[in-house]
Amino acid sequence: MIKVFKIVRTDTDIEYWASSDLNMSDLMRLKYAELSWMIETYHRGVKQFCGIERCQARSENAQRNYIELAIRAFLRIEYHCFVKGIS
Repeated sequence: MIKVFKIVRTDTDIEYWASSDLNMSDLMRLKYAELSWMIETYHRGVKQFCGIERCQARSENAQRNYIELAIRAFLRIEYHCFVKGIS
């Protein structure tokens, strides 16, 4: 069984959320929606600003190193922006 949430934002914008947790409340769903948006924003930032998708390495180790260094660079940029108050 699943529980379905229907969210109506405007007259034409309807969003559905489904969960296998039948005890999930609207507040819990909102919390998970905020977390998922933060994850999407993080992935967009890493891809857009650090160029992870441009990696042309073939070996697993080289790909891992590239991604780890890109994430490290991204975190340094984010920290710098946080310290300087840049949004």
